[in-house]
Amino acid sequence: MHRGAALVLALGLAPSAAVAHAVEIPAVAGETLTLDLSNTTELGYHFDNRNTPEGEGRAALRPENRVDDGYGEWTNRLYLQAWWWRLQAGLRLDSAVYFGVLGRAEAQEIIVQEIGGPDLDLENSFGRELHSRYNDVLYPAKLWIGYSQPHLELVVGDFYAQMGRGLVLSVRKIDELGVDTTVRGTKLVLDDDAGPVKAKATLLGGQMNPVRLDLPTGRILHGAGSPLFFGFPVARDFAYYAGAKDAVASVDPARPSYLEDTVLGATIEAGTRYGVLGANGLVLLRSAQSAAQLACIGAGGAAARQQCALGHPSFDLQEPSRAHDLVHNFSGWLRIPQLARTLDGYVEVAGQQLLEGRVLGVDAAGGPIRRVDPSTGYAVYANVNFVRGPLSASLEGKQYRSFFPLGANIDNASKGFGAPEFSAVAYSQPPTAESIWVEPLGSPDVCNTGGRGRVDFRLTEHAKIYGWVGRYASWTEIDPTNAACASARPELGQRPDALRTDSWDLSVGGELDSERRRSHAWAWVGTRLVDRAVAAPASAELSESSSAFYREGYVRYDLGLHLTGPLSLSSLGFHRRRYEPGLAPEPWHEGENYLSLNWAPNFAFIFGYEYQTRPGAEPHYLSGAVEVRSKRSDVWWGQLLDTARLFVGQRRAALRCVGGTCRLFPAFEGARVELVSRF
Repeated sequence: MHRGAALVLALGLAPSAAVAHAVEIPAVAGETLTLDLSNTTELGYHFDNRNTPEGEGRAALRPENRVDDGYGEWTNRLYLQAWWWRLQAGLRLDSAVYFGVLGRAEAQEIIVQEIGGPDLDLENSFGRELHSRYNDVLYPAKLWIGYSQPHLELVVGDFYAQMGRGLVLSVRKIDELGVDTTVRGTKLVLDDDAGPVKAKATLLGGQMNPVRLDLPTGRILHGAGSPLFFGFPVARDFAYYAGAKDAVASVDPARPSYLEDTVLGATIEAGTRYGVLGANGLVLLRSAQSAAQLACIGAGGAAARQQCALGHPSFDLQEPSRAHDLVHNFSGWLRIPQLARTLDGYVEVAGQQLLEGRVLGVDAAGGPIRRVDPSTGYAVYANVNFVRGPLSASLEGKQYRSFFPLGANIDNASKGFGAPEFSAVAYSQPPTAESIWVEPLGSPDVCNTGGRGRVDFRLTEHAKIYGWVGRYASWTEIDPTNAACASARPELGQRPDALRTDSWDLSVGGELDSERRRSHAWAWVGTRLVDRAVAAPASAELSESSSAFYREGYVRYDLGLHLTGPLSLSSLGFHRRRYEPGLAPEPWHEGENYLSLNWAPNFAFIFGYEYQTRPGAEPHYLSGAVEVRSKRSDVWWGQLLDTARLFVGQRRAALRCVGGTCRLFPAFEGARVELVSRF
């Protein structure tokens, strides 16, 4: 889901995935057949999103900042689900059509205007940037069939899955970030009761299936051609032009940007109402062919590099989990249900083995002689919740050492074939124990010790106050490549603890509701302070020695005011003051504020204002939106026009985070219409 829709939902309007309008067909082989059909279609046009860097000449002419202006798109997601007897089945069909996309002639005009004449290298650079973007697609993104009966559930096709608190496996949908990853394979769930003891086992296996179309950028993710993903987008050859006409100098053969990862996993749990014990295990198998690629290059020489990369794909080394072709994740956990309506708790201890490292060298016979070293790590996560009268408190803590999220095997570097926008795709997500919107610097949770405590106190039935304090130490925030969690690198002359950062996360807030809960005021203020354990010396970026690594102060709010009858006002937003010496020499401000006039349940009129003061970025962004809901499921036009949204305006580029998963959204300026239909 794009950010505009997410913000509309956050303003308190009912989401488009509300009550479905199902059709029931009785007496189909003695059972009722239930069908649910829904469709979400969006038509949008992108104007100049103002992300072109300042300056003139070749250095300022970046294709990635030009190809995202002046084009239109039509995307569609069709959902069909059916239930009959003990069976259910589903299909999601995704499609996209683009128009007005920058062509070769337009790129040539831009080049001539910017640098005063033609430039073949720049022209081919435009072509490479466009090669895997804005391609028309139609493919079955998700499909499944399931069978369920008491004590047994079987799914074949696409399914979501989570083991424990996400340390071992977390495959889910995050609408706010446009992330939607499933496993395409088989899942079997068995459960049984033996008196007070309840037991459950889950077995799963298949290949990971991230969504293949990135809506904000139009980038297409191309797989290697696994038979499980029939009808999916297929990569194309890229031709380098030799001159002004259509003469071709050379051709890069098509290559995938995603090598399908395979997982096998199991979860078992058993317990009573006093406590539940469980264990999780997962094996991740990569399909990289690094040894075969190096052997091919050794036999054919540098001239054969492209053909070898095509025949034996293997991507550049990234973070450690992606540099190993065999990964084991496993954990054991204990959950204590709420006792005497007062106390509950959870603790999970996990381990990780990164095996079969990517091959870095082969002998004359093609056998591996040098690999990325294997690695082991562990993670401990725990939380306790306490409730007593008007007081509630929670405490959660973590200790992670060389423990990595399972990143997808995606090429984020190759021009023309890579898909860097999908680098956020991961198959596990260790709990952060922090605020869900924290934007991490580096990879702080790979080597981290810390925790957060929160206290809520209800003053009255309609008012409460709360606050939290978090304290963390990380050894991979300054240097994300510090996989061994070293406190310093003496070989570089670093002092002990030179790689450690210490963080405070502090906030206080309150919530006030009217008697009938038709109006509310929620607001909280907080700060995040990250310091180096050893002050950084003065440099070109720092005028003097400083221990400051990151500073943030913020105010966030969510307000609702009932006016009269069906009319109400809603407003939400935030203001942040940020300082990051490694990014900008001075602090800057940024914020987002949205005001909505609601006429329940049919209309909402929204005005948005976003801003930022960081040098080099556009300061102001204005937008307006209208949402209309029919609320008539008994007539065809009410089903066809279940929800309609119109957005016109601008949004700033920003890093968005949800519970530790982050992605960078590009700036947007244009118009978008979204229509949701339910039958």
